[in-house]
Amino acid sequence: MSNPLDQLYKTKLQLIAVLAVVGGIGLLMLAHWSTADPALSWLAAVPLSEIGSTLFGTGLLAVFFEYVDRKHGDERTDQRIRDAIRKEAPVIRDAVLDSFAFDPEALKDVASANKGH
Repeated sequence: MSNPLDQLYKTKLQLIAVLAVVGGIGLLMLAHWSTADPALSWLAAVPLSEIGSTLFGTGLLAVFFEYVDRKHGDERTDQRIRDAIRKEAPVIRDAVLDSFAFDPEALKDVASANKGH
């Protein structure tokens, strides 16, 4: 089972897709009606069909590509994190050792077998 954050992300993505598709279809229908009904002729100046087709295409294609690429994107992110940790681990280690060298009592407290004092 995926974690709640992934489930929330998928749900939000599906909601955006549904809203984009429905909005796109609505605008395409409105564009069609504006040419057929003389009372809506003032809407002919607004590019409803272009906006509607863009929303419809975004709802179908962009979200599909996000789902397809998500697994590979997560793998790339994991690899970047691993590389950053490998690259920065010596610097972090040296900073910790330098802080212990600055305060020998702290090193003695950490290294002693008597943890509770």
